[in-house]
Amino acid sequence: MTCSRPRTLVERCVDVGARDLQYLRVAAIAVDNNAQPWSGLRLRHDGEAFSVCFLARPDGRYRVELVVEDPRARTVVLESAVDDL
Repeated sequence: MTCSRPRTLVERCVDVGARDLQYLRVAAIAVDNNAQPWSGLRLRHDGEAFSVCFLARPDGRYRVELVVEDPRARTVVLESAVDDL
């Protein structure tokens, strides 16, 4: 039997786009083909930039709503096709 859609969720990370963060909170997350997007969610800092990471399949879309303070508080919405990551 051949399956055209991958069954495994893999970690994908998207850059938050803020460098001098003082506060970061994930307010909402939605990922196609992942019924529990909060499971496996993590924030990552590589020494220069912050990213939010989640589990997803290559097909589909994601939408992450963040509350960011850098230094002023604002809401940031990151959304796109998972394949773009």
